Amino acid sequence: MSAAETPAAARSPAARAARVPCTHCGLPAPAPAPTSGTGASAAPTFCCNGCRAAYQMLAAAGLGEFHARRARLGDAPSGVAAEAPEPGRYAHYDSAAFQARFTDPDGSVMLHVDGVHCAACVWVMEQLPAALPGVLEARLDYGRARLHLRYDRDRVDLSAVGAFLHGLGYPTSASGVAAEVSRRRRDRSALIRLGTMFAVTGNTMMIAIALYAGAADGVASGLSTGLLRLFDWASLGLALVAVTYGAWPFYRGAWAGLRMGVPHIDLPISIGVLVGFGGSAWHTVSNTLAGRFTAQGVYYDSVTTLVFLLLLGRYVQARGQRAAMSRTELLTGLMPGSARRAEGGCWVAVAIDALRPGDTVQVAAGEVLPGDGVVAAGRGHVDQSLLTGEGLPVAVAPGDPVFAGTRSVGAPLEVSLQSLGALSRLGRLVDDLERH
Repeated sequence: MSAAETPAAARSPAARAARVPCTHCGLPAPAPAPTSGTGASAAPTFCCNGCRAAYQMLAAAGLGEFHARRARLGDAPSGVAAEAPEPGRYAHYDSAAFQARFTDPDGSVMLHVDGVHCAACVWVMEQLPAALPGVLEARLDYGRARLHLRYDRDRVDLSAVGAFLHGLGYPTSASGVAAEVSRRRRDRSALIRLGTMFAVTGNTMMIAIALYAGAADGVASGLSTGLLRLFDWASLGLALVAVTYGAWPFYRGAWAGLRMGVPHIDLPISIGVLVGFGGSAWHTVSNTLAGRFTAQGVYYDSVTTLVFLLLLGRYVQARGQRAAMSRTELLTGLMPGSARRAEGGCWVAVAIDALRPGDTVQVAAGEVLPGDGVVAAGRGHVDQSLLTGEGLPVAVAPGDPVFAGTRSVGAPLEVSLQSLGALSRLGRLVDDLERH
């Protein structure tokens, strides 16, 4: 709080000597002027206008329980004063380049959140759907300080969500890529499909054993014809699950190939599955209408086993490809999504894709450098463990080279960019990994 903003009573020597913790952040704040009324000691006190605004925002959003919840849990305040974001700091969140890189078509995005330190902070993060109309889901990964959001683009802008969180004392930045969220969703769906097919195939095989063991030349041996037909229809029902839900990825791939005029392996797989199931179903219906049973011409066990083994093979292949690509994805994911560029005497947040060699960017403590360059102003340290493996931060001063993907620790730095993207040292490492 500046002197111009501080009441005269608070600037007196007595007021300066009487300090109490800020209600919001816990930093020393001027004690409120004594009043004759009761309960004055319970009045909230603030170290700056930013914390006052954050307190009022929480109350206005229906999250006033935050401070009481934090006190009940025994969590200490963060010790970092809240501040209003610079105008336009999160405007790049709504840009087409940012949306294409970091968000899913359904509005899912993953943001890194600074300042999360206690269970009450987690509670605030997960109450966002109630506080901001348009936010559909909010889940916080506390260990990695990553907020998984799903929002309605027609009702709320992502920049408004970022500004709201920043005003509460939680600055955000893009974390990872949209593909990570999509990949996890696809992996979960593939595992569910694979598990379902495992159960379907196992049960179909057991029924097939009973059918083959209990039928000889169409005559029931030890089992009644009616019971064998019941097993036959049960196999049809299980195989129906396989050829609809289980084989759906192959139909989708076959249709996509036909639309592009480039048929691929999914087309014969789909035809084989449908023909095998269709022929078997025809035999089952014919046997039932004729009042007989024969195991000849029924291949439900073969159809379900084929679908299961194909799904298993594709899942194993995808996991192998993922393991080979994990290092490349890790390096690529360490690049920030935005940076603060010098424009007209002030710092303007822009998407990383908008940066050009020669731009000067500001890198605060804890932030990742968006490109290779030299330090233009500031003295601090840079964690280069990603590139060199050295765990100790390296001291840097004006004129020293710094590299993309490394993290600033200590004082803020101003960096004049020289190489970006694939031309940076990190980009060349990624290229080498992909070629080898």
